[in-house]
Amino acid sequence: MEIYQKEYLERIKDEYNKIDYTAWKHGEYIVAAIQTALIPKKAKYPKQPFGMQQEEKEKIPQKLQAEIQARKFEEWASVFNQRFQ
Repeated sequence: MEIYQKEYLERIKDEYNKIDYTAWKHGEYIVAAIQTALIPKKAKYPKQPFGMQQEEKEKIPQKLQAEIQARKFEEWASVFNQRFQ
């Protein structure tokens, strides 16, 4: 009897995790929509689902991704420093 109970609890836990993940994804889309509505010049609603964007990032080699992120940070830092002065 205990074996069935463990399986049942695992199944419920898996279902809960799926629902939780789905709610989290919905939240991402809602945040993107609100940002787009409030600041349309800066924020754009994604043209593709977030999952597809992640797949495209995975196609880019890790080293190249790191370089891109470093450049973006350098640009952000220079803009921040210009505003600070």
